[in-house]
Amino acid sequence: MLDNKEKIVLNYINSNSNSGKYVVLTSEEILRVFPHFLNASEAMVKTVINNLFLKGFIRLKYDDGSTFCVSSTEQGLNYKEENTFENSPIIFSVKAIVGWCVFSSFIGAFVGVVIALFLSKILGG
Repeated sequence: MLDNKEKIVLNYINSNSNSGKYVVLTSEEILRVFPHFLNASEAMVKTVINNLFLKGFIRLKYDDGSTFCVSSTEQGLNYKEENTFENSPIIFSVKAIVGWCVFSSFIGAFVGVVIALFLSKILGG
């Protein structure tokens, strides 16, 4: 099982490498694919690359700290899992956000009408 960071890097390697051929990637270009809320760093990218190598998902030809020559193994190419953040509670779908906005709008309007009726009864208007 891979964590979200490992999935992101593996997907990036797979999308840049044709059928498991070696590709040279820099930490900077890998960092660009991470969402901002993960606070990714070059050290984290290096750790993730090493973890993928140790788990057998990639081959690592060389690593000079910020540049990596990597390719996916059969295991890495065939790794299939749901969308990287689909099951994460942090990310919400647009449908869910719109639904909550509509629901809260109706609740707000209802509360506003109740308050207006209450004030009109008290003030005798």
